[in-house]
This record gives sequence, structure tokens and C-alpha cells, in this order.
Amino acid sequence: MLLVASGKWHRPLPNEPLVPPGWEEVFRLIAGEALGCLPDAHCSIMLTYKPVRFEDFATNGMLEAAARFDLERCVELAMEKLANAPDDIVEIDALPQQVAAAVVLSRHKIVKALVQNDQVTFSRRLRLSPLEILRELYSWSEVVELRLTVGPAVWKTVKAAVRLQGLTPEDALTVLTGNEAKRAELLNLLKVRANTA
Repeated sequence: MLLVASGKWHRPLPNEPLVPPGWEEVFRLIAGEALGCLPDAHCSIMLTYKPVRFEDFATNGMLEAAARFDLERCVELAMEKLANAPDDIVEIDALPQQVAAAVVLSRHKIVKALVQNDQVTFSRRLRLSPLEILRELYSWSEVVELRLTVGPAVWKTVKAAVRLQGLTPEDALTVLTGNEAKRAELLNLLKVRANTA
């Protein structure tokens, strides 16, 4: 399974607050310099799930790269092939849900892809923290995408996470700064809600 987190700056809609009340400190932590560069813009984040089968990405080019033990090239070719795969999209436009999704995303290998017009530039493989994920998405004026492979259970957790209500700014700060106990608490909450649904 392929999961893509993408962020894009846009002009706010009429009466749309840049930051939900009470979340200003969290937003400053995430956006950093981007906030100063684009004070009248807002970053929307979208999560896209794409089902993947072996035949969707196994190309001759990938096999040649694998024969050379060029894993980075294999990943790049796979991402290019899967760019137009069918998908299931969850749009996120509120900071608490972004944080919840990042908690889930933080445990997986991620390939950063900077998308400019029709060109995509892939990074080396990374393991990003929740804070680093959101900083990457907030740091560009173009569209930036973080792509990773996950199992179906992770996608279900992500969809549940982006709908999680009741997160406070204090919760977000502790998660974004690496508090494992708070992360575990949120994941346990998701499991309980999934079992009672």
C-alpha cells in the first residue's frame, strides 16, 4: 500500500482563520520560517491512499536497478509508476487532525518527493518524526509530498486519526516534541474506538 501526505499553500477563504484558536504556539513550532514568508497563506494537507499490487510497479527498469542493488532507484521508479494509481483521499485542514495523522505516519520509512510542475525529485529514504513530517509539508511554496508504503491496517488507523476529536494544543505539543507516552495514549484511544465502532 502507498500512502502520500502532500501539502500546498493557498490563499485563505473568506473568514478562514490561519490557525484554530489556541493552536498558535503549535503552528509556530511547525511552520517556523514559512509563517514569516507567507503570512496571508494557509497550508492544506491531503492524505492519499493508493492500493498497490506487484504488477503495478514491477518494470524492466526496476528489475535492472535491483540487479545493480540500487534500492534508491527502485523506489524512485516505483513511485513514478504509482503516481496515477487509484486512490482514496482524506483531506485535512485543521491542525489537531494533522497532528494525529503525523503520530501514525511517524513510524514508517518515508520517501520525500518535491513536486514542481510535472517534475518530481525524490530524496534519500528518511525516517521522519511527526514534527519533521509537518515541517516538511509546511516548508515549501510548491507542493511537497511524503510517500511511504504501509499495510491496510495503517491506512485504517490514519483515517481514524484524522477524525480524532478532542486533542488539545498541549497534547499536540507533547506529541510533536517526541513524547512517546502521549503517542501511545493516542494510538490506544484509536484502538478502543475502532473496537467499539
